[in-house]
Amino acid sequence: MEKLATSFELKTTPGKIPVNYYITQSSSVSEYLLVCFAELNDAGEPFDYLGEVGKTGYDQNRLFVMPPVKEYSKITRAQYEQAISELVESIAGKLKVKRQNILIIGYGESATVALCFGMRFHYKHTLVGDPKMTKNHYPFYQNKVKMPLKGSQRIDKLFSQLYIEDYSRPQVYFYSGSSSINYEEEIKYTLDALKNKQVLRRVCRKRNLGVAGFPIFLEKELHERMDQLACDEIIAWQYDNKVLAECALPEYLAEDASIEFAYYFYKIGEKDALHKTKYQTSPQYRYTAEDGGSYFVKVFIKRGEEIITKNSEKIRITVAEDF
Repeated sequence: MEKLATSFELKTTPGKIPVNYYITQSSSVSEYLLVCFAELNDAGEPFDYLGEVGKTGYDQNRLFVMPPVKEYSKITRAQYEQAISELVESIAGKLKVKRQNILIIGYGESATVALCFGMRFHYKHTLVGDPKMTKNHYPFYQNKVKMPLKGSQRIDKLFSQLYIEDYSRPQVYFYSGSSSINYEEEIKYTLDALKNKQVLRRVCRKRNLGVAGFPIFLEKELHERMDQLACDEIIAWQYDNKVLAECALPEYLAEDASIEFAYYFYKIGEKDALHKTKYQTSPQYRYTAEDGGSYFVKVFIKRGEEIITKNSEKIRITVAEDF
């Protein structure tokens, strides 16, 4: 899922605390802005956590904010966050995105900074995965007045200083892989701190073998937060000589009667679809296969002007003529 954001134009904020950032604007008018705190690779390039999602219709305004510029190594966390806050508010204003539609995102090392930022500035939605202590890319200067974020300080102690008003209480959606190496040392403390702040909305722990990028759990949360068209799975199987296809929608879309489906049935090795349907409201369809072989089903899912596609896994079909 890792994809470098090298195609984006790098920009720098003006002022005493310069911050590098990338901005990508959605191809259509979007009500949302995703603020992604970036993590860098060894070459100093940012990962686009959401790069692969665009292939499934995921098209939103995205702002990727970089770690502090190395030339300004004596920056404090408070100074950095203030510079990011001014940048976010400025871009949201230009894009005409309401503040409640700004989503703060981070994974790994950047998740810690995303959590602090979202809670300090009271953004409504924060989605993070496997937060770590910021040791490599987010060094902050020790300052007696403005508390820094440093490797020797426990995360929950830092969060305990943040005052959360009831009227502006953020909603934190949290993921941790079951094989996360920093779970016992750091994440447990973070979860306790979030529970004490009464901001934790959902937590998910699933087996994760260290796959970098943005976990599927958090992608689904983003779709749901924005009520965006999505599909969990296209299920295809054989019954007699029929190919049965079903589109499994996420729970928040299951009762949406405005969603329509078009089914394209393909035989492996052939370029054109053997059978196509017009858009219909049923999430299920049956197609009679005349020949045996390997097939897959491509489904077009439509709601208003939104259209996404998803393919089923390959299935093997046998008919009487095969015997």
